[in-house]
Amino acid sequence: MLYPAVLFAAFRLGSAWAFVAVWIVAQAATVQTLADRGPISLYDSGPDFQEVGLLQLFLASLLLTASLATSALAERVRAEQSLRRRESAAAAARARADQMSATRQRFLAVVSHEIRTPLNGIIGFTHALSSHPGLDGEARRHVEQIGRQ
Repeated sequence: MLYPAVLFAAFRLGSAWAFVAVWIVAQAATVQTLADRGPISLYDSGPDFQEVGLLQLFLASLLLTASLATSALAERVRAEQSLRRRESAAAAARARADQMSATRQRFLAVVSHEIRTPLNGIIGFTHALSSHPGLDGEARRHVEQIGRQ
């Protein structure tokens, strides 16, 4: 009946309280065993040194169980913290990528507008110039080349 209590202390209250629980159990079990009233003394195991040896074995197994439980809990907490840090970093990277994409789109829209406006003027002027009757052959060829592009 003591193992569930120690495991509860380990998983719900943390490692410090688990070892406090083990210490309390060790004190109570030692006093009860030495007074021939503990659970180990219920069995007619022979001399007192055998009872003390069984008590030590019981306490060692209880301490080992609590240590393993708190170690597993600590590893789980570390893994959760690591996951939260990675999720936060991924969200920040995604936000930066979205911001960069929006900036790039605005830049391309502005540059596209700034290039199209003068080009439309050049194309319009080229059409007007091509219909001018006073152009010599070479000038007309240049105007036609601009119009083809």
